[in-house]
Amino acid sequence: MWAQRARDEREAADPAPAGLAARLAGLRVCVNGLGVSGPPVARVLAARGAAVTAVDARDDDANRQVAGELAGLGVAVELRPVPQLPPGTDLVVTTPGWKPGTPLLAEAAAAGVPVIGDVE
Repeated sequence: MWAQRARDEREAADPAPAGLAARLAGLRVCVNGLGVSGPPVARVLAARGAAVTAVDARDDDANRQVAGELAGLGVAVELRPVPQLPPGTDLVVTTPGWKPGTPLLAEAAAAGVPVIGDVE
């Protein structure tokens, strides 16, 4: 009981969580990479109301399993040798290992779509 009250007080004092959720709701976000950090990023974004598409170049058993889990949360997953920027993307969240010259990231930059790291 006291823990819930403390949480409620923190949220009332700090409007960032509610404001963040409002900014993410309906945003079309592409998360590239289904390694270590991509799936958690996709889960958080989907839970905050973003329309998430996760992409990866590896179409293997591990990524197919992750794709199934994410699909249950409403996340679309595309596994193809050369990941593409989904049409209408508002934001790209990149995971470690993707170089800026990667076709998807270069396409996003050329289209004026913001690209941020997963830590951001």
